[in-house]
Amino acid sequence: MKLLLFHPGAERVTCEQCRRFMVDQSTWKFKTFRAGAAREERLCARPRNLPPPCFECPKGPPRDAADSILTRRNARTLQLYLQVRATGGQCLTRRMRRNWLLMRNLTIIDGLYREWEASRFSSQIAAQTSAVFAQARML
Repeated sequence: MKLLLFHPGAERVTCEQCRRFMVDQSTWKFKTFRAGAAREERLCARPRNLPPPCFECPKGPPRDAADSILTRRNARTLQLYLQVRATGGQCLTRRMRRNWLLMRNLTIIDGLYREWEASRFSSQIAAQTSAVFAQARML
């Protein structure tokens, strides 16, 4: 979940792909080059002497990367969380409200979601403040 919110795109690149090809870790897109008569775009292979940047990856080292992938079950829980949030909890049945595991999971997701919202909000405030100061310098 955290990977999905804070590093969208990282989930699409597998460790195996990152070992084989160059990836721009700011956008999580494969680096490409144009080659051949048709100037077709091809993936840049990772040089043998250049190890993949596992230490910078939000998934962590390859042995831990599988833990960060959103499973179908977790995706369904995320979908339920979004429904709960949109309806103020009215979509939950009585049985669901008494399920401590479900409530714990929704609480964890809520914490991550709020952390993500706060980081987005602070980034927007910083950008707006920067724009105001840049405009003030021009006067």
